Amino acid sequence: MAVALIAASVLIFSQLGRSRRFIAAIAAFCLVVFLWALNASFSTSLDVTYGGSYGWSGTRVMVLTVFVGPIIGSVAATLTFVCAHWARFNVS
Repeated sequence: MAVALIAASVLIFSQLGRSRRFIAAIAAFCLVVFLWALNASFSTSLDVTYGGSYGWSGTRVMVLTVFVGPIIGSVAATLTFVCAHWARFNVS
C-alpha cells in the first residue's frame, strides 16, 4: 500500500512542474499521510468488526497514523520534489 501511495503521488503531483515543485511536494505529503491514516483506521475497524476487538487496536492506529504515515509521506514528498524538477515528468 505504501509503495502504491508513493507511486501515485509522484505520478500525479510531479506534473505540476518545476516552478510548483514545493507545492507538489507538500500536496503529496498531505495526501499520503491522510490516506495512510484512513487506511489504518479502516483496516482496524474491519479487524474489530469481523475478528473481535483487540487490546492494541487503538495503539496500532496511533502508531500507523502518527509515526509511520509521516515517514511514508516524507518519502513521497521527496520523490515528488525530485521528479517535478525533471523535465520528463512535466506535461505543462
